[in-house]
Amino acid sequence: MATQLATPSHSSPSVAEVDGQRLATLPEKRITAMTIRAVLKRGLIFWRPYWKTGVVVLVLMTLQELFSTFYDLSIGRITDQVLIARNGALLAEILGQLTVAYLIAAGATILGDYLVARVGAHILNDLRGQMFTHMQRLSMNYYDRAHSGDIVARFTSDLSEIDKGLTVRFTDGNLALIGLLINVPTLFILQWRLALIVVLATPLVTIGPALLAPRASRAFFRLKREQAALASGVQENAQAQEIVKVFGLQRTMLGRLGNQLGDLFKRTVKATFLSSLVGTTSSLGVRLASLLVIGLGAVLAFNGVMTIGTLVAFILLLIDVTGDAYSLSKKVMPSVIAAGGGIQRIDELLAEPVEVADAPDATALPRLAESIRFADVSFSYDNQHPVLRDITVEIPAGRYVAFVGPTGAGKSTLLSLLARFYDPTAGAVMVDGQDVRAVTQDSLHAQMAAVLQETFLFNTTIRENIRLSKLDATNEEIEAATKAAEIHDAILALPLGYDTPAGEMGGMLSGGQRQRISIARAILRNPAILLVDEPTNDLDARTEAAITATLERLAQHRTVVAVTHRLSTIQRADRVYVLDGGRVIEEGTHDQLLRQDGLYTHLWQKQHGGEHVA
Repeated sequence: MATQLATPSHSSPSVAEVDGQRLATLPEKRITAMTIRAVLKRGLIFWRPYWKTGVVVLVLMTLQELFSTFYDLSIGRITDQVLIARNGALLAEILGQLTVAYLIAAGATILGDYLVARVGAHILNDLRGQMFTHMQRLSMNYYDRAHSGDIVARFTSDLSEIDKGLTVRFTDGNLALIGLLINVPTLFILQWRLALIVVLATPLVTIGPALLAPRASRAFFRLKREQAALASGVQENAQAQEIVKVFGLQRTMLGRLGNQLGDLFKRTVKATFLSSLVGTTSSLGVRLASLLVIGLGAVLAFNGVMTIGTLVAFILLLIDVTGDAYSLSKKVMPSVIAAGGGIQRIDELLAEPVEVADAPDATALPRLAESIRFADVSFSYDNQHPVLRDITVEIPAGRYVAFVGPTGAGKSTLLSLLARFYDPTAGAVMVDGQDVRAVTQDSLHAQMAAVLQETFLFNTTIRENIRLSKLDATNEEIEAATKAAEIHDAILALPLGYDTPAGEMGGMLSGGQRQRISIARAILRNPAILLVDEPTNDLDARTEAAITATLERLAQHRTVVAVTHRLSTIQRADRVYVLDGGRVIEEGTHDQLLRQDGLYTHLWQKQHGGEHVA
């Protein structure tokens, strides 16, 4: 609703050169890298509500790793005690043990994967719920500056990275750590000299990640922001195709996309390379340690210090150890780094302040009985450029009043303040003597309905679009509302009647049909206060006259606050206020204002070809 009611101004943005044009961009914030430790800590927080399942998963992982270790040691036993000693009975015993252990490990793996999938789905839904809940509480000034594509990206690609990094790879990392905890001590039991080499090589594994991980984290955050900007641009382009085609802007749009793709390419290469380099430096250290171990182990076995079977078991365990280290460095850490970028972007959304909130002692507002009053109201969107200045207007209950004036005079902003999408910079908006900041927003909005210039219809059926204003409405009540809005017969003529999908943003319907459905939605709500913002601006003269007549009937017995620049639609208003430069400069009925020969008269003559009606 805010996009129709008010268009705020913003503080000075930065300017970028794209395809030969200067485009406004929001200033880039300084990025603080999220460390791997911080990301893992958040991962534990995400898992905390499901800690019991997490314990079961750890037990199942331990069973998997124990089987792997048992398998490696069994190969060593087979080499020394079966093949060399030719002991068939022992071979059968070992194979039987391996079969039982395999079945247990297989069951543990399947059950573990299922539990991880369940927890991962819970975590993603928890985050979706937190973000969506916070979005419902955010004030309209956030949506004025936010890009819808950027918001969608936080629910899609950013959550996808978190899912991969902190559920799938998170469990992979735990599995690798459990394997290391089991296998490294086992290596010392088998041959302490070789195991010592593995331990001494640990610094080679950690130096690279420690140096490169912060840079990789920052790079992924920037990449996520670039991806979100691209999503916003694509969405905007899809919505603006009429403008693109009629002005022949296809090449311009492609040029802008080319610049965006170029920047995205650079960001992708840098982020992917740095995160891969984190793992590569670690895995190279592991491979160097493996090379030293195999060389020294061969020498020890050749000189009889250790048996061939022990060397075989050690090498197999070392393969598991290096595999676990490789998994941590090349799979887990890059995914965790990428997840860090997603977490930062989600945290950005959750950290957005709720600037218009109910006071702790807010009370419910009874249905309007006396008046609405703007008391010395001033307002600025950016605290620098005033939009309204010292507005004092009283609207008695049951009256039909209109605010008119040139574009940018502050008309729609008054509606936004009455609906408490914003709070005044100075002064107060009063309903029956109560400051709207002292009452609950739910009780304020419960007695309001709106008919706007750009009617928003959800991508659901016509029936459900109308029912949104009164969720418990019966089909009979809905039909009564559509008959009052004079759209019932037109709906019945549609292929599926009331069950016809409206399409995205009501795209399956004509402008007049959308507007009448919006009026039906308002009628169904039976509001005490009806907000009307340029409802006929995009309609032809005939449809405008019909819609105006319907709205005038709807205005009976309720308070109507209308904003329009088409003066022919408000001739029957009880009071008209003329705004210019954020101030009320004239007021009166339509006829009274024409006789004043002021701005209203000038606007009327301009719209009616110089006609002067007194």
